[in-house]
Amino acid sequence: MPSTPVDAALGKRLETADIQTAADYLYTLKRLEPGTDARTLAIGEGAAVLMGKRFPINRAGGFEFSGFEGTDLARLEAAFSSLGLRPRLSFCPLGDSALLAGLVKRGYGVRAFSNLYLRSLEGMLAYTPPPVLTIAVAEREVDWVQASMVAWRLKGRPEQLLFARVARLRPAATSLIAYSRGRPVAVAAMRIRQDLALLNGGATAPAWRGRGVQSALIAHRLGLAREMGCTSAMVTTTPGGTSARNLERLGFELAYTRVVLERQDTAAP
Repeated sequence: MPSTPVDAALGKRLETADIQTAADYLYTLKRLEPGTDARTLAIGEGAAVLMGKRFPINRAGGFEFSGFEGTDLARLEAAFSSLGLRPRLSFCPLGDSALLAGLVKRGYGVRAFSNLYLRSLEGMLAYTPPPVLTIAVAEREVDWVQASMVAWRLKGRPEQLLFARVARLRPAATSLIAYSRGRPVAVAAMRIRQDLALLNGGATAPAWRGRGVQSALIAHRLGLAREMGCTSAMVTTTPGGTSARNLERLGFELAYTRVVLERQDTAAP
């Protein structure tokens, strides 16, 4: 259990920050592509972020701490369907259990699980990155796109390059590149919301995995977040993966595991 008690109020704050950060991608996309059919919808006190089939962010969250009208859910499902997507919702275990039971009755089943890790920025220990690494803010778009292609093994498809641009241009986001001898080997990002830092977007080129690169990027972002006045940091990751072990070594504690629900009785896109 984390040293900071995680109750429903904190869970709501974390889930709200997370879905708002997802919406940053959508708003930035709409700025770059005004004609896109990407959209957000209010669902209770939460929101749905639908970027469309070309992009990886299509889900609803932050709604599970208060009831919402059945018409909200119907509108949400219609919006997903109009984009050729199954309705997908992330649900915090601190949310309303009766609401979860209602979703199951409506045909929602488990698609995946996601761990949310939390860390206080007090009492941070100094971390020395591998000596061959240099970490820098991505000041130029061309550098960020190139580094993203290397780290994420992108094929250069238009939607991939556009999403990389969107990630860098999000409001209040910091995009970082790790270099070795002048060549990009990894990327990572951070978004500040009040005194909370949300870490995401980390990827490392295959040849550099297992060599402490992501740990260095995590520690670097924590230092930046503290300098910016943050008191805590959060990150979501797949349970049991390498990222989870890196986070735990750097002082993150598991706050909770949320479930990703998908409606199963709709036609597959």
